[in-house]
Amino acid sequence: MRRALIAACGMVAVMAGLAVHAAPLTDEKPLLEGRAVVLRIEAGEVVVEPGEPGRVAVEVDLLPGQRLLWREGLDRLIVVLDDSVRTVPRPSRLRLRVPPAADLLLRVGNSRLDVSGVGGQRLRVEAGRGDVVVASAAPDIAIETTQGAIVARSEGGRLATNSVGGRQRLQASGAVEVEASSVGGPIEAQLAVGARVRLASVAGAIRLSVGAGAGVDAHLETLSGDIELRLPPGTPFGVRLAPSSGTVELPPTYAPRADGLWASAPGGGVARLTSFSGNIRVIEPPPRADTP
Repeated sequence: MRRALIAACGMVAVMAGLAVHAAPLTDEKPLLEGRAVVLRIEAGEVVVEPGEPGRVAVEVDLLPGQRLLWREGLDRLIVVLDDSVRTVPRPSRLRLRVPPAADLLLRVGNSRLDVSGVGGQRLRVEAGRGDVVVASAAPDIAIETTQGAIVARSEGGRLATNSVGGRQRLQASGAVEVEASSVGGPIEAQLAVGARVRLASVAGAIRLSVGAGAGVDAHLETLSGDIELRLPPGTPFGVRLAPSSGTVELPPTYAPRADGLWASAPGGGVARLTSFSGNIRVIEPPPRADTP
């Protein structure tokens, strides 16, 4: 009797293990030209990458009770990972392949998201606590998280990000308009060329590095965080400083002008730097010795 009971308990354990085993599923649908792709998932790991023109393909590991649903709209194809049998959605791994020219709206809940090489003309990401990594040539990118970190690489256009508490690291290789906001997380932006930049945080630090100062129109503002602006050597540039109780450090070549700017030389870009209790630092390294 005792051996039978042990064997029965072992069988129950095995069956329980099989019951929670994820089953892989691969599915695809045609995508009409001009339609956007919408993804909805609540938790897990999501990868979005280039696929074949006119096709949307999904690879996903489904747990018992989960379903992959397709819905058609007038201007969009919607992909949903449904886990409504559970009060708290379970994490799943999902890979989405879309035509690079298709616009995207990704509502990924608390999933970790990795997007590369897609986005069409308009890429939108709505996330929660999961980290978001995006590398796209889409001219209009917007990313929003609650606590998740954001890493975004743009080739030019408009890049708008917001995270309540996550770190934001933004890079742009072309002319771009950047708007980033945060409550407590730090914001770092690295731009290859001039741009219109608006970075704002309540308590997080802000750092902006520009590869070419000409054409930069920047406004960096934080309530209690530090601000650091890094400029290329020998670039004419001016900064406008708002009152701050922290320290202010400027390059030795900067001097006050009648219009309220501190500048190294006439012309060039301009930045307004505001930190009410944090420190402000503008760094312009000297030209390299081997520079003609």
